[in-house]
Amino acid sequence: MGGCLTCGGASAVLAVSGGGKDYSGVSIENQDFSGQNLKGKEFRDCRGANANFAGANLVGTSFFQADLSNAVFKGADMTGASL
Repeated sequence: MGGCLTCGGASAVLAVSGGGKDYSGVSIENQDFSGQNLKGKEFRDCRGANANFAGANLVGTSFFQADLSNAVFKGADMTGASL
């Protein structure tokens, strides 16, 4: 994928989260994913500092080697997620 999701603002994040499965290697810093269904998505090697995943469905997601400094996961379902 390789593009900058933050360059297009929130609409770019919503467009990808609706269909694509791969956030690997991209910047999602300061993005708001709260309450979204992100089941099975790939966040490997992404830059996700300060991202908000509060209340999100993160079942089976992969965050392997992702930078999640200060990310919020309050109330998120992370069943089977890999960190």
